[in-house]
Amino acid sequence: MLANGKYYYRLKVIDHDLRFFYSTVKSILFSDVTEFSIYPNPAMDEINLLSSANAFSYAICTVEGKILESGDVSTNNKRIQLKNIPKGVYYIKMNTEEETKTIKFLKQ
Repeated sequence: MLANGKYYYRLKVIDHDLRFFYSTVKSILFSDVTEFSIYPNPAMDEINLLSSANAFSYAICTVEGKILESGDVSTNNKRIQLKNIPKGVYYIKMNTEEETKTIKFLKQ
């Protein structure tokens, strides 16, 4: 992973006859990204959500996309009870205003 900062790049485009040209110079800015994680996975009775952000929202979805539970969290962690959720494969969608991550998990 590149360190935070502004990076410049351009592409070298090569034609079939081996002639080439360079694209215009472009820049991209890398900044801190939000990290999301869950544990344990597989889970039994509860699952813990962790974020490097101070607040995030989440949604637990079936593989068909049906939302089983969702909420907003005003800290960097959340413990969710899974006792009423049947065994199977699910997805947790965690997001801040800037980023979204979907994590697959197994309920045993």
